[in-house]
Amino acid sequence: MRFQLLRPVNGWAGFLTELTIVVVGILIALAAQQAVDMWRWKNDVREFRAAVDNELGYNLAAYIGRRAQTACIDRRLDQLDRWHKELQAGGRLRLTSRIGRPTTTQLRISVWESRTPDVTAHLGLDNRLAYAAMYDLFVLYRRIGDFERDTWGELLDFEGADSLDRRDMLRLRGLIERGRLYSRLTEGNWRTLARRAKQQKIRPWSDGNLNPNETFCDPLTWTKV
Repeated sequence: MRFQLLRPVNGWAGFLTELTIVVVGILIALAAQQAVDMWRWKNDVREFRAAVDNELGYNLAAYIGRRAQTACIDRRLDQLDRWHKELQAGGRLRLTSRIGRPTTTQLRISVWESRTPDVTAHLGLDNRLAYAAMYDLFVLYRRIGDFERDTWGELLDFEGADSLDRRDMLRLRGLIERGRLYSRLTEGNWRTLARRAKQQKIRPWSDGNLNPNETFCDPLTWTKV
């Protein structure tokens, strides 16, 4: 039995030419698809970063709004401390003004939480770490803010009081010190956050709903009873 090798119709030279054309066509198609995918990912990442920068900018403005009240917070705590010392010395002093509380604004994190693994992967390691670090600092700020809000909520219990028992005196002292601690932590956290925001070129912006409570800065008053 004799075997006969198959020979291309147009010869081996023609076959190689046709094969080369097919391979080149496939490579061109793959390259074009890759270019389209790269363009799409770059566009998706650009839009996502713009949305994240916008969200972080709002949060920065909210933080700045809280810091604008720091002087009033510290002054109010000092006034409460003086009132506490007067009561401790045996004075009968009724608070005639409201203690109040600082104004806080809810942070926004929905954009960052909506990120997908694909978009996150195309952000690049440095950007992922930078954004994650900023959101971690905002999470810390929110936790401090929750503790601070609870503290001022408890301080409101002393509005209108003119005499305190020993337990109340101890509680008031503890709340004042807690308020001072959270104020210091807020300032310390801000220094790190502001540095990272500058590195990422994030600018604060406001929609006009971040106005602090101006009456909170009014002096605390009391009268003898």
